[in-house]
Amino acid sequence: MLERPDLGGGQVTVTLEGDIAVLRGTVASDHTRSVLENLAMLEPGIGAVRNELTVNPDVPTPSIERTRSSSGQRQ
Repeated sequence: MLERPDLGGGQVTVTLEGDIAVLRGTVASDHTRSVLENLAMLEPGIGAVRNELTVNPDVPTPSIERTRSSSGQRQ
């Protein structure tokens, strides 16, 4: 989801809380913030998205970090 150079730079962490995808980090634009939220909603099993992304036009090249909760759910 986050390996799209057309979405601008930034570092985003996606964490699952049940069927809620929580997006955290910094992105380069409001457009990128919105697109990432919409892409997360398209993922199977996602019922809602909590978008905690902040916008900073000076963010560096894109990167992705995936984490796992202690319950072993995909994140």
